[in-house]
Parts: sequence; structure tokens; C-alpha cells
Amino acid sequence: MHHEFTYRNTPADHWLFYMGNIYHQWTAVVNIVFTIAALILVIARFRDAHPVLQALMLMALFLFPVIQPLVTFSRAYKQARAVTVDTTLIMEDDAFTIRVKSHTQRIPWRDFAGVIARPGLIVLMPDEIHAYLLPDRVTGGARRQVLDDVRAALKRAGK
Repeated sequence: MHHEFTYRNTPADHWLFYMGNIYHQWTAVVNIVFTIAALILVIARFRDAHPVLQALMLMALFLFPVIQPLVTFSRAYKQARAVTVDTTLIMEDDAFTIRVKSHTQRIPWRDFAGVIARPGLIVLMPDEIHAYLLPDRVTGGARRQVLDDVRAALKRAGK
């Protein structure tokens, strides 16, 4: 196996990752139930409510489907713009290599934490704290092969 990708994450890549984290948890159910309840409240009581309560009802209705994604994109934009150089990720049979500028770190698969397939991107986790987002726009048609190869390398390493 040999896969090498040089790229820089965009705000959209980070946004996709953050929203995926939010909606891959039980909090997603709370968000959906709250939004449905707010919609029912707006439909049932909006006309009779004081203008201040109408504003609060609309804020509640738009909190998760509109405000949360916008705030999340703002965070993603700031994080993506903070990175000013390309990252190179190299996946080989024996190790995962990260190269940024002149710094290179080689991590054997036995020390690698894991990989997660998300819609639109692959999340590569060299440890429990760090994650490298490998979007489909970078892997192109090789997404499935990259996932299969990384999973096979982790399996061979006893992960």
C-alpha cells in the first residue's frame, strides 16, 4: 500500500467534521426534538403571543437548523484559516507519516488510534487527541481503497 496526499483543509472540511460530530451523538436527538417542539409552539401560539415572545419563539425555532450551523461554520472558518501550509499524509504498509513543512512524524500502525469513515471525509486519528481530516475532494475515487488499506494495516497491527 502507498497513498500520499498533499492538501490543506478548507472551512467546509472542518464544518463537515464538526457537524458530523454533533449529529453522531445523542445530542442530535435533543436538537431534533427541540426543533420540532419549537415548530409546534410557533404554529400553535405565534399569533397570540407578545412580539417579544414571538422573537423568542423564532430564535428557538432557528437555533439548531440555522444558528448552530452558522456558528459552527464560523469556528471552522477560523480553524481552517489558521493553517497556512499544506499537510502531506503518507500511508504505507508499516506506518502513517505526517509531513508539515520540514517536520515529519512517522507513526507505526500499531501505535495508531484509528480511522473513521464519515460522509464526505475520512478521519485519521494517530492518537486520542489529534485527527487529520482527509476529504473526498482530495482522495477522489480512491476513498474506498484508502479506507480498506488503512483498516487492513490496523488489523495487521492488532488494532
